[in-house]
Amino acid sequence: MTRDVRNISEYHVPVGGFTQFVVSDPGSKMVFISGLTARQADGSVGCVGDIVGQTSLLLESMKKMLESAGGSLDDVVRIVTYLTDINDHHKMHEVRREFFGDNPPASTSVQVVRLFHPDQLVEIEATAILK
Repeated sequence: MTRDVRNISEYHVPVGGFTQFVVSDPGSKMVFISGLTARQADGSVGCVGDIVGQTSLLLESMKKMLESAGGSLDDVVRIVTYLTDINDHHKMHEVRREFFGDNPPASTSVQVVRLFHPDQLVEIEATAILK
């Protein structure tokens, strides 16, 4: 599915690359990805203390999951990002932009007190729609 990114002029968020909503095609297959963190194949947390590294690691995992379902990151229509420090948002966002490009999925980012493991700095869940 090509991500049909849309914005209306009656609503504006002064953040570059902000997508208001995404429209899917009828008859598409939906994939719901649980909140991913910087877990490695052995279950350990990777890139401890490094928001950029953790974001890259978890988005690589997301990419592989989507590929195993017959899709790609281009099929992601919505993400929710949980950060333990909202001041890291700009660093996380730059990495996210590398993976999703200039037409990103609809997104929400929030700060949380902590994630499941104390070394985790970021968690991202996603919804994808495949043809």
